[in-house]
Amino acid sequence: MENEFLKTTPAQKRKAMGQFFTPDLIASEMARWVTRDYRSASLLDAGVGTGVFVKSFLRGRRREGVSRPVSIDCIDIDPDVLAFARRGIIPECNEEVRFIEEDFLGFAPDKRYDGIISNPPYYKHHFIENKTQVVASIKKMTGRDLPVTTNIYCLFLFRARALMASPARCAFIIPGEFLNADYGVSVKRHLLDDPAFRGIISFSFDRLVFDDAVTTACIVLFETGHPESDDLSLVSLSDPSSLAEAFSLFDGRSATVESTVRVSRFTRDRLDPHRKWQNYMAPKAIGAEDRRMVPLAKYASCSRGIATGANDYFTLSESKRLAHHIPLEDLLPCVTKSSDVPGHVFTRDDYDALSKTGSRVYLLNPRLPLSKKTCDYIDEGVRRGVNSRYLPSHRETWFLPERQTPAPIWVMVFSRRRTRFVWNRSGVNHLTTFHGIYPNDLGRDFFAALLVYLWSDACQRLMQEHQRQYGDGLKKYEPRDIEKVLVPDFERCDPARLVEAQRVIDSLDQRGRAANLFDAWLKA
Repeated sequence: MENEFLKTTPAQKRKAMGQFFTPDLIASEMARWVTRDYRSASLLDAGVGTGVFVKSFLRGRRREGVSRPVSIDCIDIDPDVLAFARRGIIPECNEEVRFIEEDFLGFAPDKRYDGIISNPPYYKHHFIENKTQVVASIKKMTGRDLPVTTNIYCLFLFRARALMASPARCAFIIPGEFLNADYGVSVKRHLLDDPAFRGIISFSFDRLVFDDAVTTACIVLFETGHPESDDLSLVSLSDPSSLAEAFSLFDGRSATVESTVRVSRFTRDRLDPHRKWQNYMAPKAIGAEDRRMVPLAKYASCSRGIATGANDYFTLSESKRLAHHIPLEDLLPCVTKSSDVPGHVFTRDDYDALSKTGSRVYLLNPRLPLSKKTCDYIDEGVRRGVNSRYLPSHRETWFLPERQTPAPIWVMVFSRRRTRFVWNRSGVNHLTTFHGIYPNDLGRDFFAALLVYLWSDACQRLMQEHQRQYGDGLKKYEPRDIEKVLVPDFERCDPARLVEAQRVIDSLDQRGRAANLFDAWLKA
């Protein structure tokens, strides 16, 4: 049924609706735990999709010979996917099932449920229509004050929590980004304040749970009517086939010696909502408490690159510039892709060579008054509707980019292996593929030592504390994450070490090769 839906529904529509479907194995184990071995008297599937959870529940009932009456509510805002759910579920059951076409965030039934399960829609808060009113409505219905930057799946989570009976269980499979994201602080605070919150099962970030979404996944668990406890379990597993064992840990069992499931148990007061919770599920990197280390923010600030809102229009190659006869004075030299910068040092010669390869190396930056050819190009942008896109439409002059000083150091926003820092010796700007690091007055005094440290293995290990994890091993850093990365307190370093760092910088080749000096320094 799911495959048929995927074949007949355009990917663009599925993405707009935030529809990413749960694998059968995961759905089966979630349904078993939520319904206490399929014995629930009422079940709500919030965002039913093609019905994989309900079908797993019904098959489990038949397999276990459960005959207890049950009522099932399946709700979804999309009539097309709801029709698929109906076709898949009805042949499986004799039970009472209601199919409700409605926005779950406004769903107000006159009953409560002893089992709630969901894989809610996944899309960013930017795409929630009337999000201020939606968040205010969730606050009114649940009593939870959430920022408007909260993504929709967290809103689903707290709406569902308010519909639980007692006793009851609830399990949501959602992206794990809230564990490390800034907006997740308020989400985690609400979880810690809720006595029904039991813990989280997190899947390894080096694999994808959803085939068509590059994101990590975790399962958030609630249970009402159980003996109150301050103990919470944060469980991580590298293989979904171990999910049954992971759920058993919430039923009082212990992990086996040879288990691939890792469980960390905490009292609520030991979990800090401001900290990235993935770090509670992984071994500590090294020495965060080392007094010789300080946050990078002592020596530098970090900010994102220039956001255009339409790179295909605002960035140009040399051939495109010539085709439109746009004067060089109306363009800003820039780097648009991290793949255009393969090394650790980027010079003006590198930039000039990049220009000759046909890469996009210019950012539209018109002088006023406009030249004739540049004006023609801006008119073309209007015809293409670029001026109506989100970012351009929110600028004072839609075709003028934000102002930014070229950063001396770039750091990759996304990476799968090593996160690369680049010494920008070219004097050109960068787009959002990099963040820019700007040493302050103190940082400029220790620039060589800072740069050599950022290239070190020690820095890579300490950065793990602040990364945001997505699926398939993808890592992301926000500017504030970079500013929190620990660096040596250079003011307390041996002056001879600083001279050594300067010597390394002075002798770098074009690839930026440098010894890992600071690994030895930290061990000294």
